[in-house]
Amino acid sequence: MRLLFILTLYPNSINPHLASYNRQLIDAISKKIEVRVIAPVLWFPGIKPEPDGKLPPFREKIGDVVVTHPRIFYTPGLFVYYHWQMYRWSLRKHFLTVLNEFQPDAILIGFLYPDASAVVPLCREVGIPYALRVNGSDFRIRVKQTKFRNIIMKLLTQAPLVFCPGEVLRYDIIQSGVPEEKVIAFRNGVDRSLFRFRTRQEAIREFAERRWRPPSLGDERYVLFAGNLQKVKGADRLILAWRDIWSRHRGVQLVLIGDGPERRRLERMARSISCDPPISFMGVLPHDIIALWLNLADCLCVPSRSEGMPNIVLESLASGTPVIATDVGEIPFVVKEGINGYVVQTRNFDENNIVTELARRIESALWQNWNKQFISEHSCIDSWDEAGMLIIENIKRLLNGKT
Repeated sequence: MRLLFILTLYPNSINPHLASYNRQLIDAISKKIEVRVIAPVLWFPGIKPEPDGKLPPFREKIGDVVVTHPRIFYTPGLFVYYHWQMYRWSLRKHFLTVLNEFQPDAILIGFLYPDASAVVPLCREVGIPYALRVNGSDFRIRVKQTKFRNIIMKLLTQAPLVFCPGEVLRYDIIQSGVPEEKVIAFRNGVDRSLFRFRTRQEAIREFAERRWRPPSLGDERYVLFAGNLQKVKGADRLILAWRDIWSRHRGVQLVLIGDGPERRRLERMARSISCDPPISFMGVLPHDIIALWLNLADCLCVPSRSEGMPNIVLESLASGTPVIATDVGEIPFVVKEGINGYVVQTRNFDENNIVTELARRIESALWQNWNKQFISEHSCIDSWDEAGMLIIENIKRLLNGKT
């Protein structure tokens, strides 16, 4: 079987750490079947792409998988509700070329919007079987937006097969009106060779071996955030909570890993607190370094406004690091109160109350005597190979007319 995976968020030679969970899933699938990836990049004349003004090559090999990066014309900030149509028009020629060259049996589309909205019409045009993968926010946020709801619901109800990471998201999709037999839940995997229990001393030693150095290596306590710096991920909530935490507990340090459109605003917020040590913005880091940061941290904070099943939560628990997270998506089903972290309630609370509760929970976590080895050993997390096999088996059933 040959599978073509299409999505805008995929690692490349310019940005090798972009949405690394997508590469891990595809690497697992590619062990069993032939896979090709189309990972379009958004482009507009005169605007330099992030992170360093360069575009990836049109075609490259990431691991053992051939990946192409067709340029997708879009108008940043203008005609937003037509971006998916620009995507479709820009992709069509390359899409047909890859179909002719690779001859896939089916297509897996990585996000509802903008990927599925652009690619599904092309799949239907040529009559090739396809499946959607819903991640969380691409459903939960878009389905509430008047301009996008009809597009999203049409994609879901007409799709032959819909994959999603977790039972809560599956339930929500079904409740929106999608037939339950179409919706398949899977569990994101974790690379346990990277994300595993290490003592603090072992983590510091491995930092030194890789010639990476944390801001300090004393007895400081660390709170870690790792994710995209965009509003939905809630790093602003964490910085506001940090103002209260730092006023009561000097010497505790907040470290933010990641980049995104909110970074400059968040840095201004951080400077306004004037804490010492200052809040550290580490930028995008390699996966193996994130694993060591999780071992070094006293807790991970996930203050998101919307989620599916954030992989960083699974990676943190696999590492033995407790998680303080908002009650969104699958999080309440994996974070167990007082055992491997705390869940911050957000329903029916305003932002001020959420920030206050976030600060309270982080403070509790910082001074609790966690058994990190116990957390790691009892995390019950699947491998990417298991997630990949579930997807392969269900796509084969689709091709055999059994779904």
